[in-house]
Amino acid sequence: MTAHNDIADALNLYFTSIASSLLANSNEVKSEFVPDTAPSNIKSFKFTLQNVNEVSKAIKDLNQTKATGSDGISVKVLKMVEPSVSQSLTHLFNESLQAGQFPSAWKKARVTPLFKGGTATDCDNYQPISVLPFVSKILESFANLD
Repeated sequence: MTAHNDIADALNLYFTSIASSLLANSNEVKSEFVPDTAPSNIKSFKFTLQNVNEVSKAIKDLNQTKATGSDGISVKVLKMVEPSVSQSLTHLFNESLQAGQFPSAWKKARVTPLFKGGTATDCDNYQPISVLPFVSKILESFANLD
């Protein structure tokens, strides 16, 4: 195993353990009042079914300067194949919304540690930057705030 792999493994273990430790400590924070309904100033969101034109436009509007996600599909490639894939993506998006399920592959992120400063060997000095597949970002763009 190389030093790079060892570093990646250490950061991966650290980043994945953060959520567990935060959840374990979450019982320390107690709420004295839990309202029956959300306050009126809090917005909610919903997803609506899409048509091919909306999905095509969302693909065309993607920013080509963003990093490629875990699926390895760049915005440039997605834009090139848009006429061929927009109908299939529309069908997948609408099926996902109707079933109330988000495909696991669209949740898989490519995580890059960003050094914040300090001692380079201290995992606390890194911030994880997660890049999701663009397909999931397209679906997220259809969320409507109420």
